[in-house]
Amino acid sequence: QTAFQLFNTYIAQRTKSDLVLIHQQRAHERILYEKFSRSLANHSGASQQLLFPQHLSIKAGELALLNDYIDDLRQVGFDIEPLGQTTLVIQGIPLALAETESMQALEEIMEGLKQNKEAFDLNKNHQLAFLLARHGAIKVGKALSTEEMLHLADQLFACEMPNHAPNGKPVIIHMNKNDIEKHFNWWIIVRKDLPF
Repeated sequence: QTAFQLFNTYIAQRTKSDLVLIHQQRAHERILYEKFSRSLANHSGASQQLLFPQHLSIKAGELALLNDYIDDLRQVGFDIEPLGQTTLVIQGIPLALAETESMQALEEIMEGLKQNKEAFDLNKNHQLAFLLARHGAIKVGKALSTEEMLHLADQLFACEMPNHAPNGKPVIIHMNKNDIEKHFNWWIIVRKDLPF
């Protein structure tokens, strides 16, 4: 089995009957989303310890907003503790995320809670998994090796809902021989005046 990359955005794979195009960023978002969702459901998130703990400054009163989410953040892999009323100490981050991505996701979660905690609370697990997946996913424009492409595709097809990203956008397009031939033969319909 082989794969190749188009425009550093799509992974193309040939099957017995068609050509499969996979949007690499959306695919990875789906993979990570389901992984974080399982961690929240099973209370089993893997964490990687930071060599140098990070300190995140928060405003007075924001700690109260975050208190309802501390346990959930630990479940997805954050090793996080309040230090007083205006500082969070992060000693570990989710295994699937880099340090920068983890801190950005944490800041966005804090911002979401400040802006509209009620909406965030309506589907807490989805919101957390979605934000973490979006920050941790491989981005459009990143070149991938063949091994990375195949691994991503294998992980995607093992997902419960591989066809759609967490935001509902499509992840996979199938093109068979008939689909391709339609593109080559469209002019026959449009240009009936041609003499051949």
